[in-house]
Amino acid sequence: MMQKSKELSQLEDWLAVLICTYHKHPSDGLAKVISYYLKRLTSHEDEYVRYQSGQHYLSLCKYWHWLNQHGE
Repeated sequence: MMQKSKELSQLEDWLAVLICTYHKHPSDGLAKVISYYLKRLTSHEDEYVRYQSGQHYLSLCKYWHWLNQHGE
């Protein structure tokens, strides 16, 4: 099984905090920040992203992009 890099783990942890915060206090700005971090994750060079979680991140990107376009 592939290991995640430290940077990737930090990005995922930060994204989890942002999403939890969004659920408590939704805002357009926070949704944009979440989209930004998801794009960073999907463009990450780590093999783990490409082989283990790539589709999951792409689905999340589509959702947050849609949310940014259509509001809360």
